[in-house]
Amino acid sequence: ALPLLRAAAATVVFIGSGAGTRPVAGSAVYTATKHALRGLADVLRIDEEPHRVRVVTIAPGQTDTDMLRAGIPADRYTPERYIRPQSVAGTVRFVVDAPADVQLTDIAVRPRQEIARL
Repeated sequence: ALPLLRAAAATVVFIGSGAGTRPVAGSAVYTATKHALRGLADVLRIDEEPHRVRVVTIAPGQTDTDMLRAGIPADRYTPERYIRPQSVAGTVRFVVDAPADVQLTDIAVRPRQEIARL
């Protein structure tokens, strides 16, 4: 896949998580995998820079997905507090459409009102 990415001067997008920069209690494996993903993206970015391959990690905060809904009791779940999946997809589009002279590296996507402050 790398030769094709290089030939296209492509953009590789990793979908990480806020857990990739800050530990989340009770989620050791999830947090560890998101830290690993960020490390992989950072090294790939360094290795592929000479080949003009852009590498970005998008780290959404809590997003209205089945995974999040499974972890919150239904009577306490308020979807409008969380990022819509369409908003994350729009961020991916923004990154892919960035001008050729720009490399976006780490994008944090957070709910408009930080959950921790509610």
